[in-house]
Amino acid sequence: MRLKFACSLLLLANAVVCTMVLKTWDSATQSKYTVPTYKATTQQNVAGIVANMIQIYCNGPTKMSQYSISSPLASAYNILNGQSSLTSPQFQSAQMMFILSLRDFHTSFVLPTPASCFTWIYPIALDLINSNDLLNNPVVVVKSTRYYQKEYIPSGFSINKGDIVVSINGFTPAKLFQKFAAAGGGANNYGGMRAVLSLFDTRSGAMYGPPSGTFVQYVLQRPDNSQYSYTGVVTAYYSDTCVDSAPTTASEDIENPIDTESLDPYRAEKIGARVEYEMSPPFANLNYQTTQDSTLSYTIYQSGTSKIGIIKISSFIPETTTNGQQTILNLVYSLLTNQLKDTEALVIDVRNNGGGLVSLADTLPQLFGGINVQPMRFRALVNEINGVLLNNWADWKTAYQNAKSKGLQYTSDLLSFTTYKDANNLGNYYSKPVGVWMNAKCYSACDMFVANMKDNGVARIYGEDPQTGAGGANVVDLSFLSYYAPTYFKNNLPGGQTMRLAWRQAVRKNGALIEDLGVSADMVVRPTQKDFIDTNSNSALDKIIADLKSRNNMGVAGISFSPNIPLTARSIQGEHFSFRGDIQNIKTIHLSARSENIAEFSFKDHQQFTNFLIADPQPSTQLGLREYEINGYDESGNLRLRQVRLHETIPPLSNFKKILFGAATELDFNSESYKSICTKGDKETVLAGWNVLDNVLQLGDGTHKYPNNLNTKFKAFIKIENYMGKKLIIKQLGAFEIEEGDHFSLNVKYITGKNGSFKDKILLKNYIGKGLLEDVTVQDLESEYLELSWEFKSNHLDLGEKINGPHLLSVSFSLINN
Repeated sequence: MRLKFACSLLLLANAVVCTMVLKTWDSATQSKYTVPTYKATTQQNVAGIVANMIQIYCNGPTKMSQYSISSPLASAYNILNGQSSLTSPQFQSAQMMFILSLRDFHTSFVLPTPASCFTWIYPIALDLINSNDLLNNPVVVVKSTRYYQKEYIPSGFSINKGDIVVSINGFTPAKLFQKFAAAGGGANNYGGMRAVLSLFDTRSGAMYGPPSGTFVQYVLQRPDNSQYSYTGVVTAYYSDTCVDSAPTTASEDIENPIDTESLDPYRAEKIGARVEYEMSPPFANLNYQTTQDSTLSYTIYQSGTSKIGIIKISSFIPETTTNGQQTILNLVYSLLTNQLKDTEALVIDVRNNGGGLVSLADTLPQLFGGINVQPMRFRALVNEINGVLLNNWADWKTAYQNAKSKGLQYTSDLLSFTTYKDANNLGNYYSKPVGVWMNAKCYSACDMFVANMKDNGVARIYGEDPQTGAGGANVVDLSFLSYYAPTYFKNNLPGGQTMRLAWRQAVRKNGALIEDLGVSADMVVRPTQKDFIDTNSNSALDKIIADLKSRNNMGVAGISFSPNIPLTARSIQGEHFSFRGDIQNIKTIHLSARSENIAEFSFKDHQQFTNFLIADPQPSTQLGLREYEINGYDESGNLRLRQVRLHETIPPLSNFKKILFGAATELDFNSESYKSICTKGDKETVLAGWNVLDNVLQLGDGTHKYPNNLNTKFKAFIKIENYMGKKLIIKQLGAFEIEEGDHFSLNVKYITGKNGSFKDKILLKNYIGKGLLEDVTVQDLESEYLELSWEFKSNHLDLGEKINGPHLLSVSFSLINN
């Protein structure tokens, strides 16, 4: 869960600063923790919202059978009917414990401020190690001793990483897990264990109540089997501003603004308080190299004489805010074809990954060797409220109506959030054994990624726990529900309070659910005590690599393949597209375009590592993008390799529009000599993207509203005469009107080679909302050849009346001295 704090605004380098404090959880600090008094109407409204949410809670029926619990809907109505007799603290506690008892992190009752301002940190961070019975005899060790109040420790006393936890507050680990499983919220036995460990590690006040007191009692055991006791102090991490700004009496008059990002109906939210990941890094922290996006890192691990690639994905929510998913895909592709291309096997580390975007979990498996990847599918409960919600999307509306007509409990038409083409639109770029390293804190979209990797035969699954965390749902919060079904949900809760729930249930390729079951490990490999004591010990990873290396028939049919062109290649008009590389254990390669086979290459001795080149026999004549598909087959004719490549044809450099010093030069939108054809979504008509109508460059046909899921570019290619010491002024006459969440931008690339190679793209201007286009200046020109691109992307959301989008009446250039 993402924590939201009310922060003080301090003008320090124009930044918003949230001052957090860390104090002992003593009586003075405890007095700051309160729940505001709710007006009677507010409390009734909150209880009614919970009851309506539980009606569409997709996991309700399965939770009843999995945990033998009473009907969640009946429990919700019991609280609703009895809420008038409860004080505000009693009511909030009852709702919180009810939701936690469902053991579903996707469904949460976020407490109001000041309760949600707090996170509690225990003095010792904990982890699980190997034991003779992981379920009935779990062994817990000290992972780190970040806050164990060393100033109060007697001389010579120490707590060390790897010391075994005999008991906490008198409970052995097994008894602790049994006692607090329902209060921890984690699904299945192993997700439950990890959740309880979090309660005694870092506990978020947004969804949990506070610790019972200031102190926590540990009995610990050193490697020599000697035992000792330690009384630790719990600390509270919070913002004074958040606490002081909380209301004492709360009513529905305070409204929460709708976060438009939360209106995305195709997400699986990341869980886990941020402070937990900041202060409790996973063990065996290898020397990972960072990438452009902080959620993705990598290293090469030396195992004997072998080099093993490791890619760590810490979250399926990219830190890159614009086009983050494509950034991750590009970065992984780059790693596989460059830094990690000579490794003998690959381990993908998703331990402690709290989830994120379903679409990223669907599209990544293809890169690691997945062929014909089936994206994750979903279903929803059939009832009146879901009928209102699902009516907003044509495919779900049809699925709902079909299920209702048959009297089904769930929609039987399983639908994906990712198209089959998008799940397979890049192809395979690693051809050696692949393993996924997970634990039961791999949750939500992380569960789905592991399931996709296993179910599509891409990787072998290695687990610190026998199962992933078992969060198999698409999650939505109250702002989403109030936007699409305002009759049933009011999003004006006080004190920063909100709620969210598992709305649509994930169904794996094999028909199994993820919720509660998780994804089973092919091999369970827990760390040992030595791994925590000795920072150079990685016994679990060593076991994974030994097993992975023994499986030389894994990967893409055991082939070896090194392509020598980028994902998108460029050439000058009139040249041929060619594809080259080194390959082994592929008998035949087919090159096709628009599903038509246009070239074929067969290897006489396919068992030898061979260099090859295959090309389109026809030269490219039309400007723009063309998609090619490369398929490799074994000697039995089975498809073993598939890659998709885009080839962009640009005009000859001699045809670039010349921009002269001291004279304004206007673009002719209709000139084929420098216009690149736009790209569009699969389902859109030709007129959906950029079009020139009556000498106006506009989005669409001037009549219809622009569609969702559109990606279109209009490109102009220009040459700057004597560019050194000059700057280019781009004069634009036109307007834009775009929906929130959609993107319209003007970009430039400097072309540096005769084949159209270029430096990195530079953003000149980004437009949001509504307004007139402005003049843009390119300072300190770096090349005489430039590509200008007006790029427009729309997402899959309808957030109001659709509009026409941007249009350009004219574009002209003036070249002046710097």
